[in-house]
Amino acid sequence: MTILCISTDTRLYFAHRGHDWKFVAHEQLTLTTQSHNLGGSSFALGRGGAPSRWLPLTFQQIEPTLSLSSNVDWLYAAYTAGPMTITLGRQPITFGRGTVWRTVDRVSTFSLTEVDTEYKPGSDALRVDFGHKHAAGGETNLTFVAAIGELEGEQKDLQVELRASSFVARVKHSFSSFELGMTGGFVRYDAMIGLDAVWDLGGADVYAEVTATR
Repeated sequence: MTILCISTDTRLYFAHRGHDWKFVAHEQLTLTTQSHNLGGSSFALGRGGAPSRWLPLTFQQIEPTLSLSSNVDWLYAAYTAGPMTITLGRQPITFGRGTVWRTVDRVSTFSLTEVDTEYKPGSDALRVDFGHKHAAGGETNLTFVAAIGELEGEQKDLQVELRASSFVARVKHSFSSFELGMTGGFVRYDAMIGLDAVWDLGGADVYAEVTATR
């Protein structure tokens, strides 16, 4: 039996920026048609862990040979007051230094074998960033993230579950050509701590990351 399957993705973008605040919304619409009923089976190679999500912002209409799904990937507002920025909603969260795989990036991460890493789905989170520039040079940045969610595949009853939530704090200090970061907290009921650093050697950068999880 020959099976013909066609899938089309359309991503809608909206962003508005004011003097000290911004609002961003990204929505993905996927239409899939196939010549035979596959019984709802699907196969995904190299998918990473699902981000922490609590809000029911997904719609699906599934027919025997046609399916339509709408998924809001980003929906957040950010407000900046002096050195502090508060971001609330479904937002992309990225930590670490690596270009292929970031061991510190645990809130919503990509798999080592994941193909599409240009666009990161957002997590439902409250994020607070604070930056301070020192008079003698250098800068210190503090970040606090509380991402809440439900376990994937369970009924969406808006119950916060610790096994699907993350609470992380991060401090990063930059010098003239060296930057050091430390991340710690609880990620999906696991305690974690990580260190990362990057050296600017002029024509090249050298970076390192190490993470311990219990």
